[in-house]
Amino acid sequence: MLTEAQIRQAKTYASGEWALLSYDALTEVSVWIRREGTKIRFRETQPVEPIIEFNKDRKNEWTGWSRDKLKTGHIVASIPITVYNEMTKKCGIDGGQYDQAKFNKLLNDSDYSAWRTGGGKLKTDNKVEV
Repeated sequence: MLTEAQIRQAKTYASGEWALLSYDALTEVSVWIRREGTKIRFRETQPVEPIIEFNKDRKNEWTGWSRDKLKTGHIVASIPITVYNEMTKKCGIDGGQYDQAKFNKLLNDSDYSAWRTGGGKLKTDNKVEV
């Protein structure tokens, strides 16, 4: 038997309004669904302010690149999963060949600076360093 809340959600969805499909308390990602005629549209949302503040703190502590940081897996960005999903689509992971250099180029772009945890530029070619 459906609960009253589930019935309300089903009515919202059927009327073409956004209805909550799922919520992850750990990541705070919400997935919403809406019917548009014969199509079904999904939308992901996530609060980003805590991640932006975390990244600002890391940028203030950044002292520059070093080989040791690179070897130990220095974190260069902290990206909300909803933003990451969109970025990877732009870089070909959504049905195409994923391109790390293209992803790095996006992270170097000032439009994505809120997700970076330090300065400098990420490598934007696919050459392997030895």
